[in-house]
Amino acid sequence: MSLPCRTPRTPLLSLVALALAVACTTSEPTTAPLALEASNVVSQAKEKKIPDPRLVLDSAVARNVGGPPHLYDLSVRNWSSFPDELFAPSPELPPCGLNTSASRSWVDIFDESGNFLFGFCSFRAASNLNQLYVPVNERPVRVYITITDRLTNQVYTSNLVNIPAP
Repeated sequence: MSLPCRTPRTPLLSLVALALAVACTTSEPTTAPLALEASNVVSQAKEKKIPDPRLVLDSAVARNVGGPPHLYDLSVRNWSSFPDELFAPSPELPPCGLNTSASRSWVDIFDESGNFLFGFCSFRAASNLNQLYVPVNERPVRVYITITDRLTNQVYTSNLVNIPAP
């Protein structure tokens, strides 16, 4: 059987694409255990019903020395609704730079126009959602986060949070 051997153009490979990539590099039949694991995880996530994150602004700091001049501390109010398994090291998924054991889920911060501002790929527990920050050169008016489960391709999107002027 001939399988299509294409790599997605996004940095987040789906498990199906990963299984196809493995199948394309071997002449032996593949059972695609990762795809089966992803299917089981999706079923479990539906049973638990993980909510969208509720983002809050904790503090805003103007810095005069080193780095971007604005630093905003954020947290997810309902962090305890997210299972720690979402943040387990996942060496079977694509790396985050040189980090070959990046977490299963990545947290990204965007401005209200959808422009990427900052991201986290090494969280190990849901409680890390209380340690978000975004260093920027220019103050965004509003921000939101996404939590992307790279195993199931499920994306959880937060509310928009207003960033006050200094």
